Amino acid sequence: MKKIILTGLLGVFAFGASNAQSILDLPKNAQSVLNEHYKDWKVERVNIDRDKDDRDEMYEVRYENGTKIDFNDKGEITEIKGNKEIPAELLPMSIKDYVNKKFPEQKVTEWEWDDNEHEVELSDGTELEFDENGKFLEENKFLGIDW
Repeated sequence: MKKIILTGLLGVFAFGASNAQSILDLPKNAQSVLNEHYKDWKVERVNIDRDKDDRDEMYEVRYENGTKIDFNDKGEITEIKGNKEIPAELLPMSIKDYVNKKFPEQKVTEWEWDDNEHEVELSDGTELEFDENGKFLEENKFLGIDW
């Protein structure tokens, strides 16, 4: 019985290891961003997902400190989540300028971008929304209530 369980566990481990992805599997643009801004961080895992039509790939990199960075199939960042400050040079200039002017004491800790808008979260929980061109739309202050 022990041999069966051990064999099963080894099989599961081998399956997981054979499906492990590497940063080298990411588009070159994504590799450049990670090597320039996150090279000293320890990668926990890299996932590559295809959309349901099997046309586009999405990439997710998770670090041991809890930070998650998503890339589209072109290697462009679509989301950064975590509790660490996002390097300012990764943000669109208009968003960076707005945050520096209106919230000089805060750091951007999350950023999500899609074709229509940018969403930013600051270190104090304030959420900011911008249009696709980086024009400010809305501010929401987190009040500590989790619905």
